[in-house]
Amino acid sequence: MKKSLNAILIPVDFEEASLAAIKQSFNIARQLQLHLHLLYIHDDGGILRRFFPPEQSLELKARLSADLSALGQKAEQESGLKVTTHVVTGKIVQKINEMAEQIGARFIFLGASNSNPDIIGGNAIRVIRSAQVPVFTIKANQIDQNRCRNILLPLDLTAETRQKVLAAISIAKVYNATIQILSGHCGLTATGELNHLQIQFRQVKNFIEKEGIRCTGEILECASDELSFVRMIIDYVKDRPTIDLITITTQAEINFIDYFIDSEATQLIRQSPVPVMSIVPKNLGTSSSKTF
Repeated sequence: MKKSLNAILIPVDFEEASLAAIKQSFNIARQLQLHLHLLYIHDDGGILRRFFPPEQSLELKARLSADLSALGQKAEQESGLKVTTHVVTGKIVQKINEMAEQIGARFIFLGASNSNPDIIGGNAIRVIRSAQVPVFTIKANQIDQNRCRNILLPLDLTAETRQKVLAAISIAKVYNATIQILSGHCGLTATGELNHLQIQFRQVKNFIEKEGIRCTGEILECASDELSFVRMIIDYVKDRPTIDLITITTQAEINFIDYFIDSEATQLIRQSPVPVMSIVPKNLGTSSSKTF
């Protein structure tokens, strides 16, 4: 029997970004009647184990548990939602994915905590690449939980496009938002390839409109270097302040080496001025190097 997905998981480290992620989750949780779960993870290879004796570690864990409980109560009061808190010990990414499965998470809201807002830590990237549900990446300055006016949908020729489109439609229906399609022909000199992109663009637009969602979009020309599409997307969003969310697909982390190869999707998440919803595409029997 398929588990009901009726929860939002929010990993918490008490930094500003994770607190922003909590607030950002309120509206969609109300709209979909989802239960919020706040998760604090003691990394079993972390600072507590290395520098504190066991009795001090237990005392610190108890204080953190109390702080998380207080944070959960505050979130309940502010949102009117049911909030449950969890404190666990283990590897951060593993425990986030296990908890998401255990509670039936529909989404993960992930605060991108870092002293530099343009840098996202390794654990966050691993969660984004390994999660089985959509991950919303939130930065500390991205708090506007009451609206999502326009969703940007970068479009390419990969087989994973349909999954991304369906996810964007589901969020657009919650917020009564418009979907803006953006595609770029970066070095598509072959007429056939460009025609294929234009046909897919029209098909996606028609599909979205048949779902009752307002849809606009355009195909722009960009440079042919590796990250030109990322720069085009970032500039496009900065020039259009009513875009409140970007929806992308990301490559799964296949092996140890893959983690160190910085993908276009990772660069987009790091540089985006608005929250990003990332989806690891299900295996469709095809593969591609593009992740948008």
